[in-house]
Amino acid sequence: MTAPESRKTVEVRSTVPVGRSLEQRLLAYAAAAGASLVAAQPAVAKVIYTPINLTIETGTVPLDLNHDGAVDFNLVERSHSGCYGFATWGLRVNGAGNAGAGALGNFDSAIALPWGAGIGPEEHFLHIQRLGAVMADVFLFSSGSGLCGGAFAGPSCNGGSDRFLGLRFVVSGNTYYGWAGFSVVKIGANRPYIHAHLTGVAYEDVLSKPIRAGQLQDGTAMIRSVPDSQPATLGLLALGAPGLPIWRRRELDTLGLIS
Repeated sequence: MTAPESRKTVEVRSTVPVGRSLEQRLLAYAAAAGASLVAAQPAVAKVIYTPINLTIETGTVPLDLNHDGAVDFNLVERSHSGCYGFATWGLRVNGAGNAGAGALGNFDSAIALPWGAGIGPEEHFLHIQRLGAVMADVFLFSSGSGLCGGAFAGPSCNGGSDRFLGLRFVVSGNTYYGWAGFSVVKIGANRPYIHAHLTGVAYEDVLSKPIRAGQLQDGTAMIRSVPDSQPATLGLLALGAPGLPIWRRRELDTLGLIS
């Protein structure tokens, strides 16, 4: 006779449906807890950097630093008349009519900042909503002699490299600081011309927080130039927010993060 088969006792736990009102309260508690965790996270400061590779020779280049679709500044290069001679060429920056727009400078001229210079509330900014600030001017007299002016022209009209424009702009009453970088500025006095190579723009996204000329991110990372293989067109500049993914992809490609 075979031994009787042993039997196991299995406890079956019944499932009780959660009432609708209780379910809603649980969801509300979860949402509140999640909101508290999010609120407890500190704001992350970051520098928003846009690489550009563009030589300005004539016309107007609009700059949208924060990619909100609105022009923050204009770089304007054109021929114009001047006093005591004829200023045949000039490069200026203006704030596109925006209240609070400023450029770090003295009198009516923007300062050509060196790499790493501070840009913030402690500095002196010119109000450049409409008239703008002089970056470089070339004068040609009737005698045939030339004269240059402006900090970006450099001594003896030899221009310079790694020069930065300190900028201030206001959005919804909040003030932000940024920069526009130029890898080289070439000036011709006897044969008047200005060639300014714009390498990129950046701003600190925390209101009223200073930034350093050439700073790429919070910390000490700086830039001296942008590879020529990363071009940006006037079309991309004018796109603002829609053009941002293209710039971001180029930046990641430069860092070798995408193939």
